[in-house]
Amino acid sequence: MKKTVSLILLSLLPCWILTGQGLSSDTHYYCFTAKGCYGFIADVKNRNHLLVNNHITPLEISFRQPVPARYSWQMLLPGAEKGISLKHINLRNPDNLGSIWVLAPFITVPVMFRRPWRLSLYASMGMVYAEKIYHRTENYRNTMFGSHLNGAFGFGMENSFYLFNSFIASAGFDFFHYSNGETTLPNDGINIGNVFFSAGYQFHNNMISVSLKNSEFRKKGHVSIIPVFGWKDLSPVKSRRYYTAALSAEYFYTLTRIQNIGGGIALFYDNSVSQLYENDIEKGDETSNPYRQVTSGLYMIYEFNLCPVVIHFQAGYYILDDRIDSRSRIFNRFGLRYHISERYFINITHKSHFFFKGDNLEWGIGYIIC
Repeated sequence: MKKTVSLILLSLLPCWILTGQGLSSDTHYYCFTAKGCYGFIADVKNRNHLLVNNHITPLEISFRQPVPARYSWQMLLPGAEKGISLKHINLRNPDNLGSIWVLAPFITVPVMFRRPWRLSLYASMGMVYAEKIYHRTENYRNTMFGSHLNGAFGFGMENSFYLFNSFIASAGFDFFHYSNGETTLPNDGINIGNVFFSAGYQFHNNMISVSLKNSEFRKKGHVSIIPVFGWKDLSPVKSRRYYTAALSAEYFYTLTRIQNIGGGIALFYDNSVSQLYENDIEKGDETSNPYRQVTSGLYMIYEFNLCPVVIHFQAGYYILDDRIDSRSRIFNRFGLRYHISERYFINITHKSHFFFKGDNLEWGIGYIIC
């Protein structure tokens, strides 16, 4: 139940952020789009190559509209759009994999825009429903999904051409990762790369120019403290749930209106290590250290500030001597921070080992001290 609630909240937060701000006076149009894709499944762990037909044909419909120019980042990126999409992917194995449905908000940012041509980058984050999941007797070959509800993360590039002022033809490519963040095992996840073609129609197409006012900007350093918690499974699959927590102190510097850089130190607690300690005791190893479930790390920070949302990246290194075989000394965090006030923010991050092996989802509330 906890993992279900967490994944739903993780997917609804960007929905709320991107679509819950209402319409404003500078909203000019609404666009509905149908997209056909031709893609492949990147089986990086080479565990599911006998299950998948590598070439698939996802179908997608989406709705988008302009982002109102209310914040400094929106003023710097005129022409940005927000929207939400629904995608169906038939994995071409009805017995073991079935199909997946993806509901994901997205944001697009134009790189070049000279009508009738527009080149855009976009990022998306949302929720996935997997029809077929792992079962130890009935579907033990499917190690991609351990739960029906999963998270979706993706990015892409889109080249659009406007026809007759309202019709839009587009082509591009994207890459998506679908998994549950190790909240339930097995969790190999799935990576899908696509090329796509789409057709859309714009309603109320009033392409008026918007006057963007320059707001005051000062480079400044900030200090924050962030307590987080989470939970995870261990392999082999067990019914027991293990809990994690961390306390982080960070310093970040506002490099530009939309970019922050900095660093931090964190104290981590992971009681899944207690299972390894119990295994050592059962084997007669009385020298095993029961306190290695506590460790610390230093990390670098890069943030993309889309006020009130911050997209957050970390790359760090465990500095305490507690290395165990189940994880790397290098760790990473990727997630969102939503500012509910000038000093308080909601923090949701996915922690992984050396970019590729997921560890757990982290939830918390941060406070900017100064």
